[in-house]
Amino acid sequence: MKKKTDKYSKVIEEIFFSLYKERAEVIKFTRKDIEKVAIKLDIKNLGDILYSFRMRKDLPERIKKCAPKEKEWVIRLAGRGIYTFALTDTALIIPSKILSVTKIPDATPGIIEK
Repeated sequence: MKKKTDKYSKVIEEIFFSLYKERAEVIKFTRKDIEKVAIKLDIKNLGDILYSFRMRKDLPERIKKCAPKEKEWVIRLAGRGIYTFALTDTALIIPSKILSVTKIPDATPGIIEK
């Protein structure tokens, strides 16, 4: 799996840095941009590239370093086959120390447990 995600990072980095200009806050790209790079790396599932970075994993470090302090790059949908790298405020999700932990009893049926 690591090999595939490394390829995905290469695709995202190549698209980002081919369009990035210093102080940019939004970088627009299309599915065609993804296709051009993915063909070179023999990647067939183009949708998984974007889904990976939107839902499952962080953008590559090289891209993160281009964001100013307290900002981060995210990938957003901008239309059919149109996407953007958008600079947003860093969203830190920190659990509150004043909330209590609620334990949930394990209700897994015995047959499934085995």
